[in-house]
Amino acid sequence: MGSPCRSDPDNMNDLRKRTMAIQKLGERFATEAPTLTDALVSDLHFARGAAPGHVDEAAALIGAWTADEAAAVHPEVRSGERRASGAVAISVHEDAPLTTLARALPGAFLAGASQCVVNLPHGAEQTAAALRQVCGGLPGVIIRTERTGAFLFRALTDAYTRTIWAGGADDLFAPFGDLIQDTRSHVIFEGWGNDAIVVAADADLALAARQVAKMAFRNGGIDPASPGRVYVPEDLHDEFSDLLCDIAADYTIAHHGDADCSITPMRTEAAREQINDLLDEAEDADAELAVGLDFRNFPDESEQAAGPTLYPTVVTGCRGELRIVTTRCRGPVLPVSPYSDGADLFTSLDHSAGPDGQVGAAATLIGGQAFADELRRRFTYVLSGPGGPFDKSALKDRLRWGGGPASWTFAAGPDGMRRRFGPVDLTHAFSRDTLTSRARWSSRKSTREEAAAAAK
Repeated sequence: MGSPCRSDPDNMNDLRKRTMAIQKLGERFATEAPTLTDALVSDLHFARGAAPGHVDEAAALIGAWTADEAAAVHPEVRSGERRASGAVAISVHEDAPLTTLARALPGAFLAGASQCVVNLPHGAEQTAAALRQVCGGLPGVIIRTERTGAFLFRALTDAYTRTIWAGGADDLFAPFGDLIQDTRSHVIFEGWGNDAIVVAADADLALAARQVAKMAFRNGGIDPASPGRVYVPEDLHDEFSDLLCDIAADYTIAHHGDADCSITPMRTEAAREQINDLLDEAEDADAELAVGLDFRNFPDESEQAAGPTLYPTVVTGCRGELRIVTTRCRGPVLPVSPYSDGADLFTSLDHSAGPDGQVGAAATLIGGQAFADELRRRFTYVLSGPGGPFDKSALKDRLRWGGGPASWTFAAGPDGMRRRFGPVDLTHAFSRDTLTSRARWSSRKSTREEAAAAAK
């Protein structure tokens, strides 16, 4: 990255040392959570992830990386047969969830990356200082606050930087498409998911409504692991919607610094505009705004300081092809889509499918085990435990799943941007021998010769 300071990889080659360092990082992360949360909000960045619960979730993800059954540590990395990458550049967009960073940084570190350069949004100095406090002592971890364009250009053209991981908006890489193709850069992008909940006819509706509300409105509905739509039998639609609306209406919107806060401020104008546009379209198509759409500013804060907070919003009677169903809403807004039978359900799901047949990493199934096999043809994970993806029994699946969003790999040549779903083996992605095509960009002769030999 320009003239990156090289860390001696021998200092942390042993996986046990690395996992112990990550475990300490998780403990420090949890301890520093209040300071980091305040910094996130005061810097006016990170429209997702300012609630204390979200920071706790990120700390849990960091801690879980040290467990063999949860960490996707490639066996060849663990044995030392697979060589580590050079530097890893992690670009965090202002709209990226904190859990993105919490997964990517340990993954790169465990994989043996000799340097992890993390770039926060330009101007997020308090957040950078707090994160440096959290990451202090990890060799080769550098926190920056450069402008995104300059940072990405340097990362994409630097021979020592083998992998670029990004969280946030896909337009981050739009200006660099040709450069990515020309350099055959290895880029992993974490984007929006739009996970579904399917309520079957045999489900306990009262229990289902509580589970759906907990999952959909968790962390303001903008945690990427928060499902963005629910499908319910047509003859149960009204009863289920009434139960769901009663729960949503009882949510207390707390200040972002309160321990019980789960709804984060909607501080970006783009997020608020998207919500309003999708709701207008839904109402024009005869869907009903049943509860919510109340933006609240706290008395001691201006809109510029934190941004208004949106109460949980339920939209009922949504047809499966409506954009509010097929497009992930950037806030605590949940469309309820009725279906008449199994064929109608899967037709609705297919309306929201991308070219590869999926529009999310996971589906939560409440009741109706007969739907499970067909759902597995559309989703990487079908979570049907009593508490959905956030139940303790589903923790391992959720960590393998990665938290919810889809991932993209920018590929060279005619493949362009390939879209994929499900688990991303970060330690494999950050390994050098997957990236030998960039050997010609290396500035060190010994590294070029080693990469060329590996390619043969």
